[in-house]
Amino acid sequence: MNPFEYRTPQDLNEVTTILSNNSHARVVSGNTDLINEIKDGIVSPRVMVSLSKIKELTQITWSQEALIIGSMVTLKDLVSQEEINSKCPAISQAANSVATPQIRNLGTLGGNLCQRPRCWYYRSARFDCLKKGGDVCFAVDGLSRYHAIYGGTNCHIVHPSDLATVLTSLNASIDIQGPGESRNVPISRFFTGPELNIQSENCLGLKEFITSIRIPREYICYTSTFVKAKERSTLDFALVSAAVAIKKERNFISDALITLGGVAPVPWKLPYLERDLIGSDIDTTSCDLMVRTSLSDATPMKHNHYKVPLAQAYLKRALHDVLMRLSLSHGSGCKL
Repeated sequence: MNPFEYRTPQDLNEVTTILSNNSHARVVSGNTDLINEIKDGIVSPRVMVSLSKIKELTQITWSQEALIIGSMVTLKDLVSQEEINSKCPAISQAANSVATPQIRNLGTLGGNLCQRPRCWYYRSARFDCLKKGGDVCFAVDGLSRYHAIYGGTNCHIVHPSDLATVLTSLNASIDIQGPGESRNVPISRFFTGPELNIQSENCLGLKEFITSIRIPREYICYTSTFVKAKERSTLDFALVSAAVAIKKERNFISDALITLGGVAPVPWKLPYLERDLIGSDIDTTSCDLMVRTSLSDATPMKHNHYKVPLAQAYLKRALHDVLMRLSLSHGSGCKL
């Protein structure tokens, strides 16, 4: 591991100044992923910029317009925050599914969203893959058990963030700070597939960083859930996951937002299934055929055909959970 300077700025302006003056600086949050990248020899920053001293990034704010979560809010806080648990349980479920309690104590929301791929070819120094500037995605003819069944094109990674899957189904947006300006990006445009940028998984510029995540009030009021399949009860990333958020009017589905994780380089939306569900009666909707049809266009690789039926099973589980809760609920109001 090469030596590096560790900086702890006290405010956002100081962060942008450091990043502007150091081309090899990297922003860190919980450090749980960047340290592994350094050990694996993938990156070698000369300056590491911690956001841990900036108090405003650790706050959770409820307003009449949105739930605003600072990028340095820990996964532990997302799990233990009672108001999030009761009003938007999918967020707590996703945070609680990550790794171990020790990692959740350190890991942050911003860090979880900006994780790098867990692909063993990308992480290994022995393989000069496309994502590291090489000419080949080794998963195509290699071991593809944990790789994409959607959207792989030239690189078949899957996005590792569970919270990205949930926040996509809640139509969140990302507050981004850069030198001299800030911007807000819909989450649907924040994550980028390899066909757009082979070396990055999001739209952050070199001198930009996430300050907060915004979830509009109307989507907080949707009934939501998150389910995840993994090989072991702790530590593992998703083989597949599903986040479902549904709005009820009278006894009918008026809107549905559905996202799969662990299957593509970005959180993978299912617009055909969403459209099929809208207008359905809560009590009589059968999702089996809808789910099978919506996943018929998957393109699994040599070793990951199992992901198709697994994704179907977990998606049906998530839909059944939400529809059952909606069937038992009265009214469709919501207060923040």
